Amino acid sequence: MNTFLFVFVIALLVSTTFILFLLYSGSGRFFTKQQSSLRDSHIQKIPRLGGVGITLGFLVTISLAYSLIGRLPNSPENPLSLALQGPLIVFLIGGFAIFLVGLADDLWNIRIRYKLLGQILVAVFVSWFAFSIEKIDLPVYGTQELGFLGFPITVFWIVGVMNALNLIDGLDGLASGVSMIALAGLLIISVIQVNVVIIVFSLALIGAILGFWLFNRHPASIFMGDSGSLFLGYCLSTLSIWGMSNTETNAVNLLPIVLLGLPILDTLFSFFRRYIQGIPFYSADRDHMHHRLLAKGYSIPQSVLVMYLIAAGFSLLALAVYWQPSWYLVMCLAAILLGYFSLLFMEYKEIKAPFKMMKETAILKRQRSFVNALSEHIDVFFEKDTSLEDLLKSFSFWASQMKIVSYSIEAGKKLNSHYHEPLSVKKSISRQLVYDKAQIRVTLNFYADELDVDSDVKGMLMDRVIQELIKNICRFSEDETEIKNTISAPLRRKETTEHIAVPDSLDYN
Repeated sequence: MNTFLFVFVIALLVSTTFILFLLYSGSGRFFTKQQSSLRDSHIQKIPRLGGVGITLGFLVTISLAYSLIGRLPNSPENPLSLALQGPLIVFLIGGFAIFLVGLADDLWNIRIRYKLLGQILVAVFVSWFAFSIEKIDLPVYGTQELGFLGFPITVFWIVGVMNALNLIDGLDGLASGVSMIALAGLLIISVIQVNVVIIVFSLALIGAILGFWLFNRHPASIFMGDSGSLFLGYCLSTLSIWGMSNTETNAVNLLPIVLLGLPILDTLFSFFRRYIQGIPFYSADRDHMHHRLLAKGYSIPQSVLVMYLIAAGFSLLALAVYWQPSWYLVMCLAAILLGYFSLLFMEYKEIKAPFKMMKETAILKRQRSFVNALSEHIDVFFEKDTSLEDLLKSFSFWASQMKIVSYSIEAGKKLNSHYHEPLSVKKSISRQLVYDKAQIRVTLNFYADELDVDSDVKGMLMDRVIQELIKNICRFSEDETEIKNTISAPLRRKETTEHIAVPDSLDYN
């Protein structure tokens, strides 16, 4: 018991120390170089390297625990000393490698394909040498041999959970809290099994995460970044295989899926709704479950609490299955119902009116394809204009397709050119993007929900269009020096969340 308490306290202290160092180092070098996304819930700049504290807190603690337990007699009474000679090295190498992949993305914003490749390589490594699933226990069907499918299924599981944790990391304290809830369930199962290895690892992880969570809860002072979310996803996926394998049959049941039900549910449903809306599955947005709670009027702490309760519900179902194996099928069905009613509570149209949404899929895909094509080839679209008036009309047409409620352009003098969407019911315009490039400013006003879906792609396309708009505005200027200075100046984008009133009069310029 003293060893377990030591592991938890040391992990908590080490993690907290590193987080404090990152926060109070007095340097901006720990801020991410990634551009702020339209789906961010924070506008202000906040460091995103909290994963460093979590990872180092865990690794330092495990190293100390190994040095202490390694001195104990190598006997069955000390199962940790035996286990440390086996899969531990593979586990630690894989964990440190995926941490480096996430850290590289936090610091240099690497392309998605390279980040995914790094995840797959790590998953292949640990699956090949230590954690491959060979058998699976299914309700009704019993234990099934996976054969050659075991290896790719394991790789898919590890990569999937890493990305699920990454996707759910959208609100203060959410991913870290959900991870601790899942680890608490795994810890209880490990205590019942007297699985010392998983007990030590779970306590070390919970302590390291708690040290970070104290600064990540609302209002957050630091985010975990990809270095933290990928590392936690890796640990949860591998430890769930390691700790939930049947000691007699060496088979893994569905408990890891139930235990991590919330992030898995959010990820799978995100892929489904993006398909229904004609959006690529990899296109990030602001329409996850936690975003839906915010849209329903819940505050950030309230939204996070609701997500905690759902995660705890999945963990309790996993514990019930373990405690009473005869409930296996019933509890799996209960987990499906919990997921369904959670999505229904979030008021997703895909759940409330699935057939209507499926009928609208073709229309949504055509609309998105047109807007994307228009934005990607906006340079050709603008080049046909022979006057500033024509250019502004072309831009107004693009703005209407992008669902921009109103905009203003200032270029030395204010160019009063606005587009307003006809409204049957007035809605609040609470999102505003402001672009600055030298002496030219473009302000775009949106309804609060217009940037929720496909937000990253929309942000990229808007950046391109505004860049081309300013370039073409310069085309009609007579001051060559001003043109050169404007074109060479960087384009800056910022967002405000102030309430913007909808004008009473509609101007369709």
